[in-house]
Amino acid sequence: MKKMAALALSCMLCLTPSLVNVHAESYSVNKNEVVQYTLDKGTYVLTLKSDATAYGELFTSESDAKAGTGSSVVTNSYVSVDSTNTSKTKIIKVTKDDEYYLSLNSNDDSTKVEASIDEVKNGGTLMLNKTMYGSSNGNNEDVSYYKLKLANSGLVNLSLAGYYGGASYIKVCNSKKKSISGSWMYAPSNSKLLKSIGLKKGTYYIAVKSYEDVYSIQAPFSKLTKLGGSKKSTATSLKKSKTVKSLALQSGSTSWFKYKNPKQQKLSLVLNGKTFKGGSNGGVKITCYAGKTKLGSQTFRSSYYETGNVFNITHSNRDGYANKGTYYFKITTYKTGSGYYTLSLK
Repeated sequence: MKKMAALALSCMLCLTPSLVNVHAESYSVNKNEVVQYTLDKGTYVLTLKSDATAYGELFTSESDAKAGTGSSVVTNSYVSVDSTNTSKTKIIKVTKDDEYYLSLNSNDDSTKVEASIDEVKNGGTLMLNKTMYGSSNGNNEDVSYYKLKLANSGLVNLSLAGYYGGASYIKVCNSKKKSISGSWMYAPSNSKLLKSIGLKKGTYYIAVKSYEDVYSIQAPFSKLTKLGGSKKSTATSLKKSKTVKSLALQSGSTSWFKYKNPKQQKLSLVLNGKTFKGGSNGGVKITCYAGKTKLGSQTFRSSYYETGNVFNITHSNRDGYANKGTYYFKITTYKTGSGYYTLSLK
């Protein structure tokens, strides 16, 4: 039996014995290995990973753990994996500070299994591009704050899901824990529905409340720059059929672009993107000018999905055609809308 005194460790089972390492453990197993943990009372995530059939379960008795059965088993701690489902997690509740024994089992002598027990805390520091588990009392009232530090400006794709599919809600706050994303936003458990928010370099807090005791939160990050001039006189030139991608920041962030149209022709502005807030909560507003003449404005209210808008520019005696001359495009975020957008001229 190997002992572990840390709260969040991983281990790898193999045929050859090796020395214990604080971050990863290697063991010699003959279909069964017992690992001892010193755990405090609280909530934990037990994770098992393997390409072959293996299973694990937590006990308070070493002898039961060696036998793989017994009355000392921790409720709902059984987890199994196989060649089809290679990674599984299980939420476990530890009711007292004590020594616990993880029984790891496989059908063969040569099965490699990675196991980890991670403590679930209320709040903490959120690491970019990594999954973190958080806890709540499940009443959707108590708020947990997760600190997020950005060394660069860019796009954060926040994803929040209750462990059992229950509802959770999210806000993005500044360094003083004041919301910069408006009211609470529903966080569906579908991981494809990420909330893309554009943020400058700095320190933020992600506020969470949930109907779940345990939820997962992710913050994939991609470095992205805000493009375009800050005013009309410094507008950035666009080239036809070439797409540019820009960060969209909150609070009326404005970018100017321009295009020198060489002749009367059909001209369309295509805008795609994704924003943290959509609909009446905010979005992106596009205003088009022919020189000093305002041709009109339209709004882009995407929230979850990347959706496209096509704006046909009419400024001639022919419907759908633009005269020769310089056209300006003012892109402004309104209310709490932010994220990213792409622009191209067709």
